[in-house]
Formats: sequence, C-alpha cells, structure tokens
Amino acid sequence: MEYERIILELMERIGRLEERVERLENHAGEPTAQGDATALQCGKKYRTLKSYLEQSGGQTVELSFRKVEEILRFKLPESAFRHREFWSNTTSHPIAVSWLSAGYETVRVDMGKEQIVLERKQ
Repeated sequence: MEYERIILELMERIGRLEERVERLENHAGEPTAQGDATALQCGKKYRTLKSYLEQSGGQTVELSFRKVEEILRFKLPESAFRHREFWSNTTSHPIAVSWLSAGYETVRVDMGKEQIVLERKQ
C-alpha cells in the first residue's frame, strides 16, 4: 500500500536525522580546527555586528531584530523573521559566525517579539 511505503520512507529519514543529530551533539563541545569559536573568520558583511558585541562587553546582550538591522546597516532576510533556525549557533551561517567569533551564543529567540538574547560563552 502507498501509505506504508511513505511511512517507511519517513521512518528511514527520521533514523538518518537522529544519527546526524547524535554525531553533531557528540562534537558540539569540541574546538574548531583553528582552536575555538573565537578563531572563526567573520565576513565583512557582518563585521559590524561582531564589533558591536565585542564593544558591548556585557554578559548578556538583548537585541531586537530591527536593532540588528540598524547595527548591520541593511535589512535582514525574511527568513530571520519567519524561522527561528536563522538565529541558530552554527558556523555554516555567516551571521551566526559574527556572534560566535565575538564569544557569544544565542540563548533565546522570541519570534513574536522579534528579539534575540545572546550570552557570552564561559
């Protein structure tokens, strides 16, 4: 039956995703090839956000999405307002590299209020 095939395919996909998550979690605390997250290269596009965070000096920095746009001097993509994942702590997204390389990580995202809370890593 077609439903059974679809369910089996979905179960296989879930299994593969669980394996990927487990691998990622097992490597989450490991240093990068350069030593640590602060060794990451922040691109020019997001350098102003990195500088802002470095100069803030605070343990916790709370920013509205609009404030982030003001700091960057350009509009964020629609995905920033629609998908929490945009604000994830991942080195595959240049904006995340800006706060990770400044020594911060995302600890809370409020999509309704359009706010992000970054905290200095220990």
